[in-house]
Amino acid sequence: MKKNEETLKNILQSYVRSDRVGDKYNSALLESIWQKEMGSMINNYTGKINFHKGKLTVEITSAPLRQELHQSREKIIVILNDVAGSNVVEEIRVY
Repeated sequence: MKKNEETLKNILQSYVRSDRVGDKYNSALLESIWQKEMGSMINNYTGKINFHKGKLTVEITSAPLRQELHQSREKIIVILNDVAGSNVVEEIRVY
């Protein structure tokens, strides 16, 4: 391999990590992880899910569930980051 050549894997990783693509990719990834990890009961009450610069915003339509998830934010961050394979989520906002 020549000095100025990069592997395709490295090029794609740097492209996905860029701000322009990274947030969109992570948003789609986190939405699918949320649906799989939180289960059907929580998904029934989940509205919009947005991700931007490390902050995951989740709309919950049930007030008691919203309060429960608000209190469990740190645990949810650990679960989402473990499944994602990196520290993608820094903060969760439940409204």
